[in-house]
Amino acid sequence: LSVSVDVSADLLNVLVMISGERYKGQIRGLLGNFNGDDNDDFITRHNLVLPSDSSMRDLHYKFGMTWEVQGNESLFNRSGTVNNAINYEPIFLEEIRNPELNFSVVLELCGDNKQCQYDYSVTGNEQIAKGTMKFIEKFKEIESDVQKVVRCPFLEVPVNGNRSASGYAVGDNATFWCYEGFQLLQGASFVVCRENGQWSAGSPVCVEKIVEDSPISSLVVYIGSGSGALIGVIVIVIVIMAVLKCRRKPKPEPDPEINGPIFENPIFLESLSSLGQGGAFKIPRPTYVDPNLLDDYFF
Repeated sequence: LSVSVDVSADLLNVLVMISGERYKGQIRGLLGNFNGDDNDDFITRHNLVLPSDSSMRDLHYKFGMTWEVQGNESLFNRSGTVNNAINYEPIFLEEIRNPELNFSVVLELCGDNKQCQYDYSVTGNEQIAKGTMKFIEKFKEIESDVQKVVRCPFLEVPVNGNRSASGYAVGDNATFWCYEGFQLLQGASFVVCRENGQWSAGSPVCVEKIVEDSPISSLVVYIGSGSGALIGVIVIVIVIMAVLKCRRKPKPEPDPEINGPIFENPIFLESLSSLGQGGAFKIPRPTYVDPNLLDDYFF
């Protein structure tokens, strides 16, 4: 909490400043209600709230005068020469009627600055009005210097990727991208710093891309697999048919001209006799042939 007094021609301007959040919600009175809400600044000592667009007369009598320090509340001693007339009637801006001053001249110098308009209209002194304008400009500069700066947290560079940030103040933005072979997951590729000091979305991560087979490749594989299976089936069918054909091959029918046992068949005997032409021809006698038979053919 600080109090400064600015001295100008024929006028004193008092500036009271409270910085930081330490006293927020703990100060109330003529300075307003220090809670960050402009709609409840005019709270009387009796906890009545006046609208922020109330007239200056209502603000003076219904708000300001309720906070008047009584004699038994003051931390200082009052001199008997101090005029504390309760019937004092201040001059209100909405009710000023100064026939000696054209209000258009006031507006030309002060614009929409109410403090300057009031001082110029009441005093008719241009220098006092200019001093007030100068003080208001100084106040705005101080207010800008002590205003809390909102910044968003630092953004880490994603692994296997990168990012570009224009800054970390409100309204700044950042863009993320991944290297070749990787893709963004979670978060967002573009984020903006908001007034609450947070980014519009979380930081993304870069993960390896999963290559999926195209429909054409899948179709080729499917056709190839199907063709291979079909060829295999055809081969199996051919083999089965060949086996069945071999099994079904008819057995040779016996020659009808050869009747009875072979060694009694005249055709066989005749063929054996021809073997001896040009000289004797005998073959070993089988054990099952009667040794008394066919001496001409067996030995």
